[in-house]
Amino acid sequence: MSDLVKALQKRGFFIVEEDDYFTLGKGSHPKDLMDLKQMLDRLNISVTFQGEKVIMTGELDDRKIHEIIWYPARNHEAGGDGGWRSWKYFINGMYGPKVRTITLETGVALFIKSLSAAGVRTISSCDGHGKKSPYISFFGLYNACWFMVLYKNLLSDLDLNYNWRIEDKGFSDPHIIANSNTGKWDLRLVVEDTQRMASVLLQNSKRISELKRELFGANRKSTRKVVKEMSVEELIVWMEQRYMEKGFH
Repeated sequence: MSDLVKALQKRGFFIVEEDDYFTLGKGSHPKDLMDLKQMLDRLNISVTFQGEKVIMTGELDDRKIHEIIWYPARNHEAGGDGGWRSWKYFINGMYGPKVRTITLETGVALFIKSLSAAGVRTISSCDGHGKKSPYISFFGLYNACWFMVLYKNLLSDLDLNYNWRIEDKGFSDPHIIANSNTGKWDLRLVVEDTQRMASVLLQNSKRISELKRELFGANRKSTRKVVKEMSVEELIVWMEQRYMEKGFH
C-alpha cells in the first residue's frame, strides 16, 4: 500500500488501490473526488487524474504525509430531518447517508463514514483537537443505543486507548464520548481508536445493517410504542437482549 493511499485512508477517504492507481471506494460522497482534487492541488501533491483513476506521479516526504492526514475540515457534518429519528426510519434504513469526507475532522472521519455504511446515522462530530473529549452525536436515541450494543459486543475487545460511552444529557440526539482516566486526550490515540473501530464496522457493515432489520423489523408498530417509553439504559438492555438471542454470524 502506497504512502499516499495510507495517508488518505487515515484522513477518512474510502480508497480502492490497484497496481498503479487508486479510485475512491463504494460509499464515497459524490463530491469526494472534487474535494480530493482540490486538496492534493493545494498541497502540491503530484498526481494525475484520469477520470475516476488517480495515478501517483511523485514522491511523498513526511511533511506532505502529515499535511494530508491533518488536512483541515471545512463546514460541518449535518443533515436529515426529524423523520430520521423515528423508529420506522431506524429499522428500514439499510445505510446512512454518504458523508462528505472534507466536512469531517481527521480524528473521527473514517469512523463516522463506517457508522453510516453500517446503517448507524450520525448528525455531528468533533475529534476534540487533543484538548477535550471527542464526541459523535447520533441522529436520535435509537441509533445511539444501537451503537452501544455494537460497541459492547463487537468493539470493546479491541485494544482501545479510551473507554467510549454514551453521554445522556436529555438531548434528542445523544452522543458518545471518549472517557479518559487522566482527563487528557492525545489526538493520535483518538485516531488509533476510531480507525480500529471503523475497520471492524466496515468489514461487517452489510451484516450489521441486515441484523438491525432482523432484530427489530417484526411488529414495528407495537414495538414503536414500547421503545418510545424506554430510558437510554432500558433501551440498550432491550436491544442487547435481542442481539444476544439472534447472535452475530
